[in-house]
Amino acid sequence: QALGTTPIAYSIGQACGDLAGVAGPKLLVLITDGKEECKGDPEAAVAACRDAMPELRVDIVGFALADEQDKKDMERAAKRGGGRFYDAQDRGALSSAIVESLAMPFEVFDNHDVSIAKGLTGPQPQTLYQGNYTVAVHTARGDVTVRDVAIREQKTTTVYLSREGNGIHFRTGEAK
Repeated sequence: QALGTTPIAYSIGQACGDLAGVAGPKLLVLITDGKEECKGDPEAAVAACRDAMPELRVDIVGFALADEQDKKDMERAAKRGGGRFYDAQDRGALSSAIVESLAMPFEVFDNHDVSIAKGLTGPQPQTLYQGNYTVAVHTARGDVTVRDVAIREQKTTTVYLSREGNGIHFRTGEAK
């Protein structure tokens, strides 16, 4: 329940407790519009979580933070968590930071199963020659493999992923 203060270290500890029983890689995205105001130490809280769960990554999004020291403190905490700090000063930057933080790694394989490209899901395109490819998106629940992704000359092909129930499904789309 929001009370006007910002208990960042406490919130990190609570989230880590929630993640403690989850197997595999984990991501904690902390979004804050203020500094720690409850005498906690966010960097120490992140360190304790990482000690207990080395496969945890902590990203922090500072929304409209004005104080440079607050930004540096959040950046240090995110770095300690193996993650990134995003300085989002407006609604668009906040949305972009969340999308980037939630991006999943992927790999593109040619028809000989040789990895030819890697990146993160999101708006940054990969340029590929015409041909058929396999795309593997690495998720916490295992790889989602999309076979026979056809790339045609002078066309843009997009692989769309969506969660449906307990599974991840895909479709491809092509544009000029």
